[in-house]
Amino acid sequence: MRIVHLSDLHMRYHLGGASGIPERRSRGVAALLRTATPTIRDLAPDLIVLSGDLLEFPRSDADSRHPFDPIPGARRDLVYLRRWLEELAVPHVVIPGNHDDMALVEEVFHPSGTRDLGGYRLVTFHDPEDADHVPHRTGRQRERFEQVLADPTSPPQIHLQHYLIWPPYRDGYPYAYADAEALAEQIVGSGNVRLVLSGHYHEGVPPLRLGDTWFAAAPAFCEPPYIFWAYDLAEDVLQHSAYHLAPKPGSHA
Repeated sequence: MRIVHLSDLHMRYHLGGASGIPERRSRGVAALLRTATPTIRDLAPDLIVLSGDLLEFPRSDADSRHPFDPIPGARRDLVYLRRWLEELAVPHVVIPGNHDDMALVEEVFHPSGTRDLGGYRLVTFHDPEDADHVPHRTGRQRERFEQVLADPTSPPQIHLQHYLIWPPYRDGYPYAYADAEALAEQIVGSGNVRLVLSGHYHEGVPPLRLGDTWFAAAPAFCEPPYIFWAYDLAEDVLQHSAYHLAPKPGSHA
């Protein structure tokens, strides 16, 4: 299976204002997606994953000084993303992140928790974070997690979420789940999961293998050099390529 993975777009196109973090080129993301389209078409992926922080939904002090209703613009931006994906005509998974409005993402994309594709079971988790920005897998999300790991009839699984499970980075900011180590141990121990994809950590984490499971987190698409990743997954082998829209020497253009 070939997967194209983009994360942390932090897009603002119809949505007013700008990110309070200059490195996030939120207002240019729509154009970057169009630039990426020919390369993605050439890759002919079986699946496209957008792993959260689709938009830079207003919550900064800069926005509070110039208040406006963000819902109409955010809805239009999510529809823009949906139409971009529809034009690519590739199965896709879209996951909300901590900078998204969960209700709007559900309204526009109607995300499903589990589906089968190309001999794999895709399992998507939409987990909340607490007041200290620490993510948790609880309630129905935890129940489904336990169920799919224990399913003896499941095809090999691919787990998809916004936050990091492995490695459990917490230095300076809680990028990983509160119980990331325990989650990783359950995932690897189940023998059911071949690949775990996340976002949230803007530097990205190239694929790491624990047991028979690969873990990866794509870098932020909204920051130079505007990267997306592609993976080729076949049984216990994973090949990984990076594509830069602002090319680096020796990289894919």
